Amino acid sequence: MVWQRRVTKKVNASGSGFRVTGIEHNPGITLEPIGIENSFYTDGMHFSPEAGKIIMECITVGDCSDQLDVRVLTPGNIDSYLRDVSRLMNAYPVKNPQDFAALQKWLRNVQLIPVSKTAEPPGNQ
Repeated sequence: MVWQRRVTKKVNASGSGFRVTGIEHNPGITLEPIGIENSFYTDGMHFSPEAGKIIMECITVGDCSDQLDVRVLTPGNIDSYLRDVSRLMNAYPVKNPQDFAALQKWLRNVQLIPVSKTAEPPGNQ
């Protein structure tokens, strides 16, 4: 999340008129259950397909509904915003212990295959 602080400060200092916005603080948008198939994360801070549709509507049409609760981030509010996001991320495993335990079990069983530095890219063998 350090990158968000850096980007916010750089954009603000540039005087370009651009703005940085955030929606990660909104549990209704960001908290997709972690126990679903193909969930390779442990914090519950990811967008569901439904949230993606709302986000794309905001970006493409400009209809940023109250459902998104978009916050404009500035050097003056970025720290409190990031604290809100951290609290949400840290609360997820506490509020969803069964999902989190299932994911931890899955992660313990994952077999990661090391990639050789000399291996050819797929399809070139």
